[in-house]
Amino acid sequence: MKIKNLIFLFTTCLFVSFTGTNGNVRSEASTTVYVCGKSTIYHPTKSHSALSRCTSGITTWTESNAKNAGKRVCKCRN
Repeated sequence: MKIKNLIFLFTTCLFVSFTGTNGNVRSEASTTVYVCGKSTIYHPTKSHSALSRCTSGITTWTESNAKNAGKRVCKCRN
């Protein structure tokens, strides 16, 4: 009887560990970020305070493209 319980527990753990996310996690590939001009910093929201001071034009990127281009996320907490 104990072996059956251990096998059940083991298979349950395997099942849980291989299930996908619940859909609430942002996909980096499809997350939109915003960059001011030729800046190396991207911002998660268009209403970010740094972007309100942008005079070079704001461009829209995906987060994965921004990272691949060598840009980094802003360190602000906005």
